[in-house]
Amino acid sequence: MYWVGYSILSGLVGTLKNITTKEGLLHTFESSFALYMSLVSTIISLIYNIIYKVPFNINGNAIIAGIFLAIGILLIMNAINKADNPGLPIAFYRTQCILTTILMSILFNSKLSYYKILFMCIVIAGSYILAKSLHAEHHKSIQNTHSYVDNRIKNIVPVQNWIILSILSGIFVSGKDVFTKYALVSKNSNMFNFIFYILLVQTILFVIYEYYISGKIELLQKNTQIIANTKDVVYTIITGILFYLYNYTLTVACKIAPNIGYVKSIDCLGIVATVILSNIIFGTKLNIESYIGIGVTILGVIGVSI
Repeated sequence: MYWVGYSILSGLVGTLKNITTKEGLLHTFESSFALYMSLVSTIISLIYNIIYKVPFNINGNAIIAGIFLAIGILLIMNAINKADNPGLPIAFYRTQCILTTILMSILFNSKLSYYKILFMCIVIAGSYILAKSLHAEHHKSIQNTHSYVDNRIKNIVPVQNWIILSILSGIFVSGKDVFTKYALVSKNSNMFNFIFYILLVQTILFVIYEYYISGKIELLQKNTQIIANTKDVVYTIITGILFYLYNYTLTVACKIAPNIGYVKSIDCLGIVATVILSNIIFGTKLNIESYIGIGVTILGVIGVSI
């Protein structure tokens, strides 16, 4: 059951990452911030591997997993930008934990527990309720403006159905999960080598994407189109460090868990922790719907864990 502990730990580290990301995104575009966060994580991984003499053998499975993960992240970013309610694409995206569970059962003969799938559905429902309630409060605080939407994506990326984008995002991330399990268990790949190549490939694809939508590679501030200040850079570095730790704890959990889908469900606990800490640190308002979402999510996570 060590995988449960690592899954919870990944959710908590992810919470800290989400908090620093929230602060960093107050002035910086999401895709620009994600690029440099990923770059910092890649550099940390590189330094660690050099110090501890981790082999740099090219890992084909990690490269494919990195491509799948980067595409999945970019798709869900676009889906959130296109949807009126970001809670909906997030809910569709979270269904990937069920797809991953089924794929693990088929490809790796992992035991398929139907009651765990039931609790996964409860986690997804809780995540949706929570995201929906927070979106409603956010609308009130900004007086129904859409200043939080990155119009560079709106204007450049062809208009597509956010439902399709969300579903495709989940499929690609599930594909990443399959190659992760195959590389770490079936092929017994070095975990730190695997993490490095995932981060490296992801960063390269983020560079290409950022250049595509903005024509430049800078840590840009919203609306002003100028390079971000020192404070934003500091938040980017801190978030990059946390992102590396998040990838490490999540990868360990995925390696030793009987099914990666279970890990992804428990990782949703990070959403709850993020909301609670945001309420304490940033004064984010919670309503009755928010508390219901928190309770439902925790119930689902407990069910998946036991």
